[in-house]
Amino acid sequence: ERIRRARALAGLTQHELASRLGVHRGAVTQWEHPDGSAPNMSHLIAIAVHTGVNLEWLGTGRGTPRVQPA
Repeated sequence: ERIRRARALAGLTQHELASRLGVHRGAVTQWEHPDGSAPNMSHLIAIAVHTGVNLEWLGTGRGTPRVQPA
């Protein structure tokens, strides 16, 4: 659910996110599906970077989705 939300916040399609991460669109579909697989840490970091969301929120649900400006 958080990966889908992060992608939506960034205005990216599954295909666009997959392309940026260098994975197949099916991988993004799996990560977004409730019974799907979870991304490894390097992919989770890349998702956070490419969508502009807080890594802790993306991985755990704690905190806020958006990175707070310094």
